[in-house]
Amino acid sequence: MIIVGPSDSGKSTLCKMLLSWAAKQGWKPTYVDLDIGQGSITIPGCISATPIEKPIDIVDGIPLEMPLAYFYGHPSPRYVVPTKALFGYAWIQSRLGIISIVRNL
Repeated sequence: MIIVGPSDSGKSTLCKMLLSWAAKQGWKPTYVDLDIGQGSITIPGCISATPIEKPIDIVDGIPLEMPLAYFYGHPSPRYVVPTKALFGYAWIQSRLGIISIVRNL
C-alpha cells in the first residue's frame, strides 16, 4: 500500500495506525519510508525500511530492530542534479524492494 498526500495531512499517522492493526492481526508488514525529507525511521536524507512485528507504541514509536537504510545524499531531491538524483533514487528504491522481499521469505 502506498500512502500519498500533501504535507501535514496525517500520512505518517495513518501508516502507524495501519501497521499496528496489521501486527495485531498477526501479519508482519514492512514499513518503507520513501520520504527523504522527514526520516521517520532514520535520519532525513535516507530511504529506509523496517519489519513491524508488534503494534507500534505511541511513546516509543516505530521499533528499529533491523532497519535497512540507504543514504540518498540530501533531505531534498531538488538540491541534487536532477538526472543523477532520479537515477539514484530509483536504484535505491529497487534495492530496498529486493532486500525487503528477501527478508520476508
